[in-house]
Amino acid sequence: MANFLRKFGILLLLLIGTLEGKDLGVYGHVFPVVETNLLKYLKDKIENLSEEDLQSVQKKIQEKYILSITKPNSLNLSEAKTYSVYYYDPTIIVQNEIKDKYGKIIVPLGKRQNPLETGSLKEDLLIFDGSNLKHLSWAKSKKGKWILTGGKPLEIEKVENKPVYFDQKGILTKKLGINAVPARVSQEGFRLKIEEIPCDEF
Repeated sequence: MANFLRKFGILLLLLIGTLEGKDLGVYGHVFPVVETNLLKYLKDKIENLSEEDLQSVQKKIQEKYILSITKPNSLNLSEAKTYSVYYYDPTIIVQNEIKDKYGKIIVPLGKRQNPLETGSLKEDLLIFDGSNLKHLSWAKSKKGKWILTGGKPLEIEKVENKPVYFDQKGILTKKLGINAVPARVSQEGFRLKIEEIPCDEF
């Protein structure tokens, strides 16, 4: 039986080796691949909306945009329980050489660049939860730019009569490694000094 299977396998391979491919022609409809222009598609989509649908879409966009400014999502940061201080070095290593408009390299690949060597942090950053009254009292007793991790920035700005910012999506706190608030960021030399300050200290 094993011998038969071996011979059958060899015969099958020989038959396959003698087969030739043939052009069987084209059957059915063939259509060219056409990419839809995205802008044209969106424009057509908008133009086909009724006035009522268009107003409904605009209202939803406005409500979402206004809500993101008036009451942004609070960041999930803990309350500072003990005082801690650490430093952040903003030095970067250039990954792609930077050229001027004439093609001349002005910043070479691999160069270490620290933005604090050419500029400086003009004022301290006070990072805190605007919905916490203790945090607010602390910020009012200090000098610096207010950056909220919670609360309503526009309302606080109106009451306190000063610019108020919000760390949208935690971009700044993640970058600086801040896990607890309130916190103060100041400059020391070419580094940033970051202090997490517990509530009972103010």
